[in-house]
Amino acid sequence: MIDRLTPLSFPIIDADRLSGSQTSAQGQETSFLNILVQSLEKPESVRLASLPSPNPAVMIPYAAGFQKVREEQESPMKEAIRFVLKQEGSAYVSRDGKEASKYGILQSTARGYGFQGSIKDLTETEAEAIYEKMWKESGAQKLPRDLAVVHFDSYINSPVAARKMLKACQGDTGAYLNLRTERYMRLAEKRPQQYGKYVKGWMNRVGRLRTTVAQYDNSSSAKGST
Repeated sequence: MIDRLTPLSFPIIDADRLSGSQTSAQGQETSFLNILVQSLEKPESVRLASLPSPNPAVMIPYAAGFQKVREEQESPMKEAIRFVLKQEGSAYVSRDGKEASKYGILQSTARGYGFQGSIKDLTETEAEAIYEKMWKESGAQKLPRDLAVVHFDSYINSPVAARKMLKACQGDTGAYLNLRTERYMRLAEKRPQQYGKYVKGWMNRVGRLRTTVAQYDNSSSAKGST
């Protein structure tokens, strides 16, 4: 960073003494350089303070525009898989007496979809590929976006239960989420020792699905009002 420039060798010209008709091209250039030197000789804090601040009113629409493009370009399948991966996390899970898993995928499930290695070595890209196959298998691609995300997230937890809930809800996403909540409560009541410790996590996940569905509704309402 340059704090101070060496004084220039040309004479200082008083721009106020020059009239518009008498100012030469050389005089204008020299006057400009004088002003530039005087500006650069000021402390950096003064120079920076003189710069115009960004206008939030101009910047926010740009940010909103980028967010809108991302939402419009992302397919329901990609969004559903992103939701699942966020909930499951990337940790390798190995509990006593239970099958190991990673990204929410059991070792046996991974093998069933063509993965031959140890589940511990499963990459996120490989997990996404498995989930893409499960997406097509679940029939979620035939459903509206909000119902598709809810059904797919339910399907990876229990394909049999997901199909039953999809049929019973008759296309109502809210009803589907209620059925899923009721299912978890029944499991916890019937086998508290086995499932009771999971209820809080299950309910939190259903709550996050409700939030996601509400965002779809708000987005649709906003588009309808424009």
